Amino acid sequence: MISRDEIQILLERLYEYISFEPGEDPHVDMLKELFIEGASVIEYLDEGCQKHVQKDIERHIEEINRVFRGHPEITSKGFREKELDNSMTIYGPMAFVKSRYEKEFFNGKENIKATGTNCLHLAKIDGRLKIVSIGWYEN
Repeated sequence: MISRDEIQILLERLYEYISFEPGEDPHVDMLKELFIEGASVIEYLDEGCQKHVQKDIERHIEEINRVFRGHPEITSKGFREKELDNSMTIYGPMAFVKSRYEKEFFNGKENIKATGTNCLHLAKIDGRLKIVSIGWYEN
């Protein structure tokens, strides 16, 4: 069975791994440990949520690293994503989680602050809680 505390720890790691302080190297490669092999990542690309891309976690990590490497203005000022609140529905060894977040970063011209929602499907596999799928959109 899954506990709320286990879910909260996983969410804390998710936001910790995507965030970094000014001048630090991003450590998004650590995200992979939170996901099962073959996990699905869905990213909505437009405000109306009409366009999206589905990918695996490896591709997502590569894309994040490419963005950070290609934009030193972001890495010089840091990137922070933090949870605002969440709701959880637990079904034995599986759970659905809605996690609202806020992110802050400098895009080279101005400080950006945006909110979004992560929707996660979790499962306990071999005694460890893992992300089966995650999708998000910015509010």
